Amino acid sequence: MKQTKQLITVVSTLKHSQFSLRKIKYLTSICLEVSPEPKWGLAIEVCGHKEMRRLNRDTRGINKPTDILTLPLNDAIRPGVFDKTKGKFVPHYGSIVLDEPYILNYCEENGMDMNFYLPMLLVHGLCHAQHYDHETDEDSLVMLMAERAMLRHLFTKIGYDPSSNCLNLWKKPDPERKHLLQENIDWASLLNLKQ
Repeated sequence: MKQTKQLITVVSTLKHSQFSLRKIKYLTSICLEVSPEPKWGLAIEVCGHKEMRRLNRDTRGINKPTDILTLPLNDAIRPGVFDKTKGKFVPHYGSIVLDEPYILNYCEENGMDMNFYLPMLLVHGLCHAQHYDHETDEDSLVMLMAERAMLRHLFTKIGYDPSSNCLNLWKKPDPERKHLLQENIDWASLLNLKQ
C-alpha cells in the first residue's frame, strides 16, 4: 500500500499518562491508510474525567464522562490541525478525545485487554470522524462494516491476532504470520461484528 503523509497530533492533558501517545499515533496512521482521505489531519487528546465530563456536557448535553468523543470537523471547541510546515490549517477529520482513566477502569472491571479495546475505540472514533453513525439499524450496519474493514487492515498490518490472547500489539510482526492473519481468521466473529 502506498504511504501517505499524514498530520496526526496526539497530546495528553494528564500529568502521568499510561497510554503511549506514540503508539496511538502509529495505530491511527495505519487506520487512516484505508480512509477516504488518508492525507487529512486528525487531532487526538488523552484526558481525564473532569475534561471529558465538560466536553460531553458541552457537546452532547450529558453531564458525565465517557470513554471516547469524536468532535466534528471545524468544531469551535477543538480547532483543526495546524500544519507548521505549511503555515496553515489543513483539511482534517476532526478531533478524538479519549478519557484514559475511564478506559482503564472499564477494561479492568470487564476483564478486557486494553491492547485490544483501545484500537477498537480509535477505529470507532475514526468512523464517526468520517461521518458514519449508528442512529438507525441501517446506519449501524454500514458503520460496523467500515469498522470491520479498518480493524482488519490494522490488525493484519501490525500482525496482531485477536484470537491469540496476545497482550502485546506492539511487537514487530512476523511477515509469515501476517499472511495467515489475512486469510484464516474469522474477523467478523472475533470482532463481534456479525449481524
